[in-house]
Amino acid sequence: MFEVVKKTELESNFDIAKLGFMTKSEIGEEGKNSKTYLVYDPQLDTELVLKKIDKKSFPDSLIYFKEARIVYSACHQNVVPVQYACQTEDHICLAMPYYKKGSLSQLLNVKTLSVGEILRYSLHILSGLHYIHYKGLVHFDIKPSNILINDANEALIADFGLTEKIDQDGLANKDVLYLKHMPPERFKVDRLSKSADIYMFGLTLYRMCTDKKTFQEQFEEVKLTHHQICQLMNEKKFPDRSAYQAHIPRKLKKIINKCLEPLPANRYKSVLGILNELSSIEDNLWWRKVPTNTGEKWIYEHNEKILELIVEYTNQERTQVLVLKGKSKKKILNETYEKSVLLDNLYKLFISADEL
Repeated sequence: MFEVVKKTELESNFDIAKLGFMTKSEIGEEGKNSKTYLVYDPQLDTELVLKKIDKKSFPDSLIYFKEARIVYSACHQNVVPVQYACQTEDHICLAMPYYKKGSLSQLLNVKTLSVGEILRYSLHILSGLHYIHYKGLVHFDIKPSNILINDANEALIADFGLTEKIDQDGLANKDVLYLKHMPPERFKVDRLSKSADIYMFGLTLYRMCTDKKTFQEQFEEVKLTHHQICQLMNEKKFPDRSAYQAHIPRKLKKIINKCLEPLPANRYKSVLGILNELSSIEDNLWWRKVPTNTGEKWIYEHNEKILELIVEYTNQERTQVLVLKGKSKKKILNETYEKSVLLDNLYKLFISADEL
């Protein structure tokens, strides 16, 4: 338990309140100037997430509660709310709901998502992001670890520590960004638009549509100078547009690639454009890739129908594809394909699942 702040730290016309928390554990990724804890709040008799931000990280005491005010002003069903904000002698504290399902990043570490799940979470994220942009803000930190999943299995945007308000030109200054999700224009200019969030969302969606290790391995490979990373981005070599999982609909890949366009002018003009196009995707909704010791494997589960599609790499030139149906795993297809035409034939099988 700790007491909030000494009276000398506040102006005399403020009432001083005492607020206590029992720290249970440290959770989440540690930020540069903050730490996040799971705490028990005896006043509300509930578990909360407490973000503690070092006061030394603020250039001015007037902006101590900037993040709290931004989150409060961006109240939306797909934005993580702030329950209250307070301060200790050394820290600013933001209390937020605790979601047992954790973050999108944690979810991607334990399972691959079906296209239906990817679309569901993406529409939630975009709904929250649209409202953030409507409020004249740029989030500047859209990434899987900042997307939380609530008890209703809905995605919510969290962590507004980098958020800025745009000026009359539609731009905001931001000198520090998460390098892995940094849009290519940031390597050249400091003033960025809402298009930076569209790029970051596109990269988040890309990570939902690739193997969990794919993006990190790519980043490690290109961990060069900023100039070299920027060059690879502008050449559309990072991230790798050929690394999508085989069941990802072509229309979805096209949407992601447009979000990741190196030039902001070539991306979607607004979040609504992405929302509309994602909402029209109907292919391959119920397939998801699952781990296997050899080859590759996908599972289809919808309306009590279960299919397994198994790819076995028999030699360097040819590949065997099996499709099993139901809990009994009845073999309904056993074909061998040349590797040069494998992806096209797999895609045909994915989109014909209802007929199998």
